Amino acid sequence: MEVDASNRKKKKEKKNKEQVEELTPYQKLFKDKKVTTVKGLMTVHQVDKKVYVEFPLRLLEKDMLLASTIDKITDNGEGSVGEFVGGGFTLRFIRRDSVIQARMAVETDFLPVAPSNSSKDPAIEKALEQSSLPGVFGTYKIEAWTPDSSAVVIELTPLFTKHSIYTNPFPPYAPNAMFGFIGRRHKLQENRTHLKGIKAYDSNIVVKCEQGYDVDYLGFFGGYLAQDVKISVISNKILMLLPEEPMMPRLSDSRIGVNYVMSNDFTSPMKGLERVYYTSRWRIQPSDPEAYKRGELVEPTKPIVFYMDTIMPQAWKKYIKAGLEEWNGAFEKIGFKNVIEVRDFPKDDPDFDPLNIEYSVIRYVPVNWFMAMNHRVVDPRTGEILSMSICIPDNFIGGLYGERVLSTMNADPSVRRAKLTEEQLGEMIRLEMASTMGFNLGLIYNCAASAVYPVDSLRSASFTQKYGLSPSVMDIVPSNYIAQPEDVEKGVRMTNKGIGEYDEYAIKWLYKPIEGARTPQDEKVTLDRWIKESRNNPNCRYRLFEYYGAFDPSVFLSDLGDDQIKAFEYFLQNMKGALAHFYEWYKEDDRDMSKRAGIYEGLCSNLGGNQLVQLSNFIGGIRMIEANADEDVKKYEMLPKEEQRKMVHYLLNFSKDLSWLEDLDLIRQMGPGRGSMVDAMHSTVFGLLYSKMGRLKLCEAKFANAYTSNELLKDIYQFVWEGTLKNRTLTKEEMKLQTSYLAMALKNSTLGESAATLQASGDRLFTTNRLAWNTSLKNEIRMKGNSPIHKNRFEMESPVREVGAYWLPWWIRVSDYPTSHEFYAMVLQVQDLLKKASVKSSGETKQHYDYLLYKIKKSLEKK
Repeated sequence: MEVDASNRKKKKEKKNKEQVEELTPYQKLFKDKKVTTVKGLMTVHQVDKKVYVEFPLRLLEKDMLLASTIDKITDNGEGSVGEFVGGGFTLRFIRRDSVIQARMAVETDFLPVAPSNSSKDPAIEKALEQSSLPGVFGTYKIEAWTPDSSAVVIELTPLFTKHSIYTNPFPPYAPNAMFGFIGRRHKLQENRTHLKGIKAYDSNIVVKCEQGYDVDYLGFFGGYLAQDVKISVISNKILMLLPEEPMMPRLSDSRIGVNYVMSNDFTSPMKGLERVYYTSRWRIQPSDPEAYKRGELVEPTKPIVFYMDTIMPQAWKKYIKAGLEEWNGAFEKIGFKNVIEVRDFPKDDPDFDPLNIEYSVIRYVPVNWFMAMNHRVVDPRTGEILSMSICIPDNFIGGLYGERVLSTMNADPSVRRAKLTEEQLGEMIRLEMASTMGFNLGLIYNCAASAVYPVDSLRSASFTQKYGLSPSVMDIVPSNYIAQPEDVEKGVRMTNKGIGEYDEYAIKWLYKPIEGARTPQDEKVTLDRWIKESRNNPNCRYRLFEYYGAFDPSVFLSDLGDDQIKAFEYFLQNMKGALAHFYEWYKEDDRDMSKRAGIYEGLCSNLGGNQLVQLSNFIGGIRMIEANADEDVKKYEMLPKEEQRKMVHYLLNFSKDLSWLEDLDLIRQMGPGRGSMVDAMHSTVFGLLYSKMGRLKLCEAKFANAYTSNELLKDIYQFVWEGTLKNRTLTKEEMKLQTSYLAMALKNSTLGESAATLQASGDRLFTTNRLAWNTSLKNEIRMKGNSPIHKNRFEMESPVREVGAYWLPWWIRVSDYPTSHEFYAMVLQVQDLLKKASVKSSGETKQHYDYLLYKIKKSLEKK
């Protein structure tokens, strides 16, 4: 009996010991496994191929961003090392029984974010809560509770490794995409995807993973350029806590060039739901409010600090720093000092990580591209800019060099060389970075700025040294193509000076604290007053760039001065001088003549694709001004009829003799197969004139005493066929003009199309000549690189928001006005004229007429 009792006692003790050693679910999760653990905002564990996160209960229902940065990549054309990607939507984690759900606010172009309730009406608050429930983005099982029960453990591997439009690691506007002109379709290959590591910081956690993609490239007009190109990217996938105290947003306004985020708001029960636009800006607040009120300069509570890459070319660094910090002058005018600071990557700070999204960085990128690439991390609730990445490509200098040389080689002997001086390039770097920083502060393009100053003032040394070429760096301000050789000798500036009067006004409007304001609505009266006061200052004039066809001739890229014809005459003098001498000026290090061939193409492209396009925008031109109903300002005003007709005759007279464009001996030396630049320019001029038919019909319908499309066609007809109408022998230039005229008329009449085609397509009405295309493409790319306004038209994977300004005016419709019948009547009119003229003419003129008649006859007979 004693033995049995002893055995029972031992069994009981063994059982109790087993109960004591039984593992908790938390312990079981990691027991006997290789675990890597980091601690920060959350505790993160990497266990083999999985990521477990101890999600604190205090962070449930908090707004977070999911973004990424590129660490390494197969092809820099798909994205730059250090570039931030994503961050355009918020996640909120909530607990539902035994799972944690990641919920995402509904975000589309038309429903940007879940609506807010600034009215504070309880009934509205309850209704919004029921009707604006964020959608489920992912569901994650609670694997365990932490020992202190302050957090739950969930596996978040899919959140960081799966591909979706919200987790795409590639920026939508990258060199390979040509900013939307080449489509990319990224297809994740999960068998080439694996984890690389984890990190944790105070405000975010990071999962590093390598992902393999097959990428398809699509041409602008459809069709594959390449398929299944193998690309690997190592990226840091980041889950970031948004500020727990959101910044008070500032309401945006379309009358000034500021970036924005969209929201919906119930401001009062009587008004209902309204769309609101909040400016995108940094949280700049005085560190000493009392001293600030006394008018003393104070530092912000949190300055904007950029860290510059150690591998950035040493010669660039001081100019990059100067360009970014130049905006400190504008902040000093509103009471802040030392707002922007540029530092090198710290050498002795073990906690610094340039891939940490908390830091704003300037990275050097070894890619053959010519412009800086930016990405902002923005709080979508308020518009607060949280951090920035600026990526400067290897060929950055090449673009600056090309623009300076093409614009000023005739007037400025110092640029007639294979390489510019460090000071010359440094000045352009400073200006480019000042413009880049403007975007990073929340400004957008002001495309009216460079057309403010009088043209003759831009030839003045005293004026340009004091004011530069434009009152803003937020336009694309070219080098001084107006200045003549004698002006350079007197010391005229050949590049812009820096931030100007408009930039200072925009910083004041965007960042100056408004005393006593507690809500965005409290600021409206003051902000409105500042804009109205600016109306009296032409240097503060603002116009939004009109994508895909500018109606307002004062809104254009790379223009200078307030008189386009006078500016063009100075441009033309410089261009003729450049064409006469560039072959000798740039023979250094150009044995194969490729550089000089490029310069020739560039000069002609600048003429046909930029300067002539600017002039043509007078035809059917409409001046457009953003204004509120309580302002005595005309929002739309058609240009006077005689001004438009004057421009038509100017362009026609310009095209009369273009022989100076071609030095045949020089062209032969640059290589065979080069087409006639004169013919190309004729096509450009006629294409531009004909392209205005739709907008002239729009003006006819909307305005009294408009310059009509019939009058345009009559003026062109009288000019082109003047020699024929007077029955005289034609010059070769006149024959070329008539040939170009008829070619465009036949195309736009649709005679060459099937009987079912009743209207010419858009590319027929607009010139398809390479001169216009090349420069337009270049300017479009430059714009989009700094201001990502449009979605990539092929990229189905990227949730890029429209953030340039409000609904852009390029939706003005002109296609509702048919024109093909008028071009058909032109063809018949020319046919009748040629039949009569052929009988009275002889020699080459008669052969020319007979050839044109033959082409008309064949077009009319085509079935």
